[in-house]
Amino acid sequence: MHIGHYSAQYGNRVLARDFSMTLKPNVVNILIGANGSGKTTLFDFIAGVATTKVTGGQVRCAEV
Repeated sequence: MHIGHYSAQYGNRVLARDFSMTLKPNVVNILIGANGSGKTTLFDFIAGVATTKVTGGQVRCAEV
């Protein structure tokens, strides 16, 4: 899975700006951040749940 150019903000607070990463199969990935830093917003974005906090980005999944 590839997350590309993800950006999010809550009011004037920028949670992420142009964030990209690739998740590989059979590899453990950990997302750590302070309360209110946008972790749940990122997971909502990956899951396709609409949120007004996300201002840009895309998720691509490889075919199985």
